[in-house]
Amino acid sequence: MASHLFRCLGLRDRAGVQTRILRVPISAVPPLPRSMYFSLLDRNLISTEISALVKKGAVVKAPRHPSGFVSPVFLVDKKGGGSRLILNLKDFNVFLLYRHFKMEGIHLLRDILQEGDW
Repeated sequence: MASHLFRCLGLRDRAGVQTRILRVPISAVPPLPRSMYFSLLDRNLISTEISALVKKGAVVKAPRHPSGFVSPVFLVDKKGGGSRLILNLKDFNVFLLYRHFKMEGIHLLRDILQEGDW
């Protein structure tokens, strides 16, 4: 189910990690993104960023589907200049099963690392 949904979204996880989906986000009309209006410069930047992601294999083009889920994109400025493309998956996350993940700190490394682990 998750791999089918990722294909529909045009996304794939390069590490092969899959996630469980509570319910498939299907609607007669895909939810409208909050903002779809971009300046010509922003449209060109978005197009360039998407092309770079396609070239890297991070995203693939997906066929149009009448009950697809549309997540908005926007640009944020980078500290050093330029822009970064953001795919807002906030609305999509409602359909994902939450799994708690505890990030261990560096202090634990001393206890778990053994000779030959590096």
